[in-house]
Order: sequence, then structure tokens, then C-alpha cells
Amino acid sequence: MKLKRILKKIIPASWKKVEEESERCKSEILAEIERLSKKVEKQEKTISELREVAEKTLEIQKCTQKKYSDLNEQIEELQEKNEMLKIGLDKEIGISKEAVWAEIFNNTINSSEWLKKKKFSPGRWALGYPALYALYRILDEFRPQNILELGLGQSSVMTIQYVKTSSQINHTIVEHDKSWIDFFKKSHEMNENSHIIQMDIEYINYKDAELVRVYKDFLLELKNNKTFDLILIDAPIGGDMKVYSRIDVLSLIPEYLGNQFVIILDDVNRMQEKRTIREIDNKLKESGIQAKHEIYSGEKETCVWASENWDFLLSM
Repeated sequence: MKLKRILKKIIPASWKKVEEESERCKSEILAEIERLSKKVEKQEKTISELREVAEKTLEIQKCTQKKYSDLNEQIEELQEKNEMLKIGLDKEIGISKEAVWAEIFNNTINSSEWLKKKKFSPGRWALGYPALYALYRILDEFRPQNILELGLGQSSVMTIQYVKTSSQINHTIVEHDKSWIDFFKKSHEMNENSHIIQMDIEYINYKDAELVRVYKDFLLELKNNKTFDLILIDAPIGGDMKVYSRIDVLSLIPEYLGNQFVIILDDVNRMQEKRTIREIDNKLKESGIQAKHEIYSGEKETCVWASENWDFLLSM
């Protein structure tokens, strides 16, 4: 009986404690759930805000890229316009220089005794006035005795008149176009010391360049000539070449150069001929030949080399 009374007292007390503990745990769990819910809610808000920031950033980036692209287009357009203006300005400067050289040339040849026919048609494929002036001064003062011309044209109109001043002058012209040779001979009286050699064109590889236009059997055709003291190069056609142009002259250095010499290369405003200038300079240096060159500029540019004792010709 005593045990029953004791149990009655213990059991109800234990259940009450269990219920209290249960309520406490439940409250803690609910509080944790509420805390986690608030944390999740806060994180979701943060994610939403970050998403908005990302969207705005992407929008700004797209806008910036478009502005950058538009700016690049404007820069390219301005560069193109600037390049066109530069080309136009260079052309105008070239025309002005050409007009000055025309005046200088005509005044120079006005009283010439050996240049009877003084009418020339310079420009385009032919020599310009700066080159014609340089050629006249070289012929008149340097008095070359062995002349090689690559290309039949306006320069030939002058040189064939110069050859008539002395029976000791030997003059060779190389030209690939037979119809042009026939036409020229009908229009101009040739001296017996002026010889035109018709040479075909072929294409060779030179250094890293392929299909460089040259005269076929060039040296073989010139075998009867010993040396030249004037070499004038205005052929073959070079404007369409990719790397080098008019490199035939390189095969003449040093064996076919006189002790004193002048070399004239036309159209050196083009990159192909600019490279050929470097090749000529290198070949002369490798051969131990002292020579200098100068550029005569008009609408086109012409390079003139002179051996050591005749370099005053470069300051005419």
C-alpha cells in the first residue's frame, strides 16, 4: 500500500516534467525555425538584390560595349578620313613640286645645244620632271660613254639625242614590247650607236619573294657590253609586284659597273622599289663600292646613285 502511494506521487510528477521539457524543446525548435526562416528570407532578399545588380551591370556592360563599338567605328572613320586627307595633301604637294621641277627643267634645257627636241610628255608610266632634270644634268655634266636603259620611253627621247654628240658613246635600250619598239622607231630618229634589244619577260623567285618580273636571259643578251657608267631603270613594269620590283640591276653589280657610275631608279615612291633601293645599297656595300644615293621628289620619286667622285650630282 505504501508503494502505491509512492508511485502515485512520482508518476504524475515525471509526466509533468516531460511535458514541460517537451514544450521547452518545441519552443526552441520553433524559435530556430523562425530564425532560419528570417535568415533564408534575408538571403533571398540579398540574392534578389544581387540579381538586380547583376542585371544592371550586364545592361551597363552592353551599353558600354555598344558605346565602345560606336567609338571604335568613329575612330576608324576619322582615321580613314585622315588618311584620305593625307593622300590628297601629298598629291597636292607632289603636283606643286612637279610644277616647280617643270619650270626648273624647261629653264635648264632652254639653251641646250645638243637637246634639239625639247618637247617631253612626263608622268604616268614615263619619267617625271625631277627625273628628266636629273637625267639631263647627268648627261650634260657627267658625260657618260656607256649607257644602259631598261625601258623605252621619255628618257630615251633625251638619251638618243645625247648619243649623237659623240661617236664614242655606246647606248643600249632594253624593252619587252615589240610593237612599242616599232612605234618608237617610226617617231624618233635613232643613231647608229643607240641599240634597242627586245627581251621577253619571265618570273623568278628572289629571296622570300615569288614571281618577281625580270627580263629573260638578261645578262646573256648583254654579253657584248663590258661596263656601264650610266644605268637608267624604268622597267619592267613593277607596280603590281608584291615585294620586289626591277631587280635586274642587281645582276650588274659589280661586274658591269664602270669605275665611275650613276644609277637612276624611277618610281621609288612605291614600296616594291623602296625594297629594291635597300638591295642595291647592300649589293654595292658587299662589293666594296663607295656610292651614295639621293631622292628626287615630284608627283613620283626617283632615286639617283653616284659613285664616290661624282656624288656632287646628288645635290643638283
